[in-house]
Amino acid sequence: MTMRTWWIVACLGVIGCGVDSVEHDGLAVQAVSQAPYGWLDGAGNGIIGGWAYDPDYAGPLIVHIYVDGALVQVAIADNFRPDLTGVCPKTGGHCAFTWDYSHGEGFGPGDFNGTGRHQIIAYAIGVASNGLPDGVNPALSGSPKSFSDGCSFLGTSSSAIPWCANPGYWTGRQADTTLLGNPGIYVGVDKSYGGAIFQLQSVAQEPALTGHVVWSKNLLAEHGGAALQLSVWGNDAATSQRAVCNGSPKIWNPIQAQGVQCGWDDHSNDVVAACFVANDDPSSVCGSPTGATYYTKQASPNNFTINGVAVSGLVFEQWVTPFAGYVKIRYRITADPSSFNLAAEGTSPVQWDTRPQEIPALFAAEGINAFYYTYTGAAPFTNAPVMTFGPPSGERFVQLPHASVYPHAGESIGCASENWWGACNADGTECLTVATFDPIAAEGSIYESANPAESYLTPIGWFAIGSGFTRSWSIYVFPYRYDQIPSTNTLTTRQIIYQLAAAAGVPTTNRTCP
Repeated sequence: MTMRTWWIVACLGVIGCGVDSVEHDGLAVQAVSQAPYGWLDGAGNGIIGGWAYDPDYAGPLIVHIYVDGALVQVAIADNFRPDLTGVCPKTGGHCAFTWDYSHGEGFGPGDFNGTGRHQIIAYAIGVASNGLPDGVNPALSGSPKSFSDGCSFLGTSSSAIPWCANPGYWTGRQADTTLLGNPGIYVGVDKSYGGAIFQLQSVAQEPALTGHVVWSKNLLAEHGGAALQLSVWGNDAATSQRAVCNGSPKIWNPIQAQGVQCGWDDHSNDVVAACFVANDDPSSVCGSPTGATYYTKQASPNNFTINGVAVSGLVFEQWVTPFAGYVKIRYRITADPSSFNLAAEGTSPVQWDTRPQEIPALFAAEGINAFYYTYTGAAPFTNAPVMTFGPPSGERFVQLPHASVYPHAGESIGCASENWWGACNADGTECLTVATFDPIAAEGSIYESANPAESYLTPIGWFAIGSGFTRSWSIYVFPYRYDQIPSTNTLTTRQIIYQLAAAAGVPTTNRTCP
């Protein structure tokens, strides 16, 4: 890992970084007297650009771009402009930067854009003569600027259009998203949407700029009814008919992101606890030792697009831990023995029927639907050739070894004997791979969702939730193709999955789906 990569990640999410000295390999670099300077020249119509220069350093500077108070891009000011040769003498005029956000490069406009005006501030990240950060990180002259591009970047068919058009949705996401990351992955957990994960990005090394972090676009469908979130189902005879909106099923379907009465933007879907904890052990909750795992707790979640009361006594807990090239997510669902759905059903105990459960629902971003992949062979964990195929016609599922019931057996494409599956865009540069080894998962969905060009890559369970229910399990999500080597790692995604499977005690033989 290069020096610059370490530093960029360390500064993420902190306006201007704002430090007086920075530790690197045990050495403190003190702030120097000459501050960097430059201009934010313009913002809007898909382009943000300007220039930045530090008289202490003969190389290009890093620029942090904030939109509405949130860090959305890390740019490098190394483009040549002949009008800058005099003001950037040590770099010979190579001190300009341009970020084209119109096509989802870096953080695409879908991560911050919506109706109304948006404020841009760019910060020059100062360095000493040796290139290490010196803690002097001023806003560029010309900051702040504002722009309003609307939602035209989504085209005319995206399922995210209604969400983009609602400024409260984007405002809530910006204010309440906790960003986690390392040099290989970037994850956004939204506390105002029940802890749902709305952002997942990979990084790549730009060949001409060794060590410069280039973030992919957001690889998750980024609206309340999609993203990556728990979505469980159930029913009983007493409450089979209830008022709904948007044509949703009339059965109970609590999810993380849903607000009350078919809404999204009030506080009815806020988490009740959120903090960093030491690890994802179920005993690690707020008040325990802190670390790199982010814990959220949501109590009494609301039902997806259903007019009615929340599901009382139901608790969703989530532990999110970023690793080099993937994120591990542990979930726990608990249904209180005496109060589970008591407010709605008026009786206790409540027992729902057995149904397929989305644990969690996972919707890939638009465009990640060109081809799908998994391994269904008889020689698991040997790096044997995988099966790839184009978008299937209709709903399709992979079966996971040794499950007792396969709820979609008639729509199966085979047994995923290595417990992973995924999808990519047309050129294979934007991909998501999902793995889970917990026996609670019986299947994995592997097809296009009802929304245009959004893949549905959900681990599917088969169980019933009732009073006293409690269960915990983990999944792993890679913003990389199965044969790609994630940034900062030396193994491919598939090889990392092999290591995770071995650590989970998964047998390497007799991987069958009865």
